[in-house]
Amino acid sequence: MRSFAKKILIKIKIIIFFLKNPKYFTGLPPLIIDFIFRKGKRERERMKSLKICKKKSIKTNKALQLILQKEITIKFRKKYKKEILESEKIIKKTGIKLGGSGELDLLYWIVKIKKIRNVLETGVASGWSSLAILLAQKDIKDSLLISIDMPYTWIKDSYKYVGLAVPLWLRKKWILIREMDKKGLPIAFNKKVSFGLVHYDSDKSYYGKNWALHLIYSKLKKNSIMIIDDVGDNLTFHEFVKKKKLNHLIVSYKNKFVGVIMI
Repeated sequence: MRSFAKKILIKIKIIIFFLKNPKYFTGLPPLIIDFIFRKGKRERERMKSLKICKKKSIKTNKALQLILQKEITIKFRKKYKKEILESEKIIKKTGIKLGGSGELDLLYWIVKIKKIRNVLETGVASGWSSLAILLAQKDIKDSLLISIDMPYTWIKDSYKYVGLAVPLWLRKKWILIREMDKKGLPIAFNKKVSFGLVHYDSDKSYYGKNWALHLIYSKLKKNSIMIIDDVGDNLTFHEFVKKKKLNHLIVSYKNKFVGVIMI
């Protein structure tokens, strides 16, 4: 009961946030459409998606071996234990948790081994994926990470906590666009940067994610990579790769699934 009440309270805060902040209003319609018109479908599609993911998924080590054509034995968390502990201390002091760290080995090793100079990501939260990407890029000349994230509507002054895991010494190669995907993605692509990898971890709604994946794919060149978090949430990813006939993998990590598309 408490969990249900908490979810309702968050939804109310989200609506109030959009009403008070018209600049982010373009992000509200997909959420409303998804909530009202897909209410009955969401759970059925989630179960169907999870079934596909469980059947097709492989572990991170296997995925890295297929993508990089070499075996990776060193874990990101072990390699950067000191840096991670420092970031954890900073975040813990705030008492605010925006989200977990997710699958960082996949991001780190693909960027590092392939020497991907320009990376785009959507959804920053505490900044763990940003940290992994920036550490992978630190020895790559003229590298750049562009991240997109809007304020977290249910947390007061949330902009203060976005990206806290990223230390100051890594921020010189980092641009953070504080916008919704609808505005942030066009801004990022208008910078005329050729992205070798895009990490998508923002709007999880069916329509929002579908729009974003199509836009991102249309802007990427051959041999680019798309990494999409939480592909088990709905059928968006599965329908997208099927429609575009894309070479892809599904990677399992702590009961969640990450999609990787090789263009």
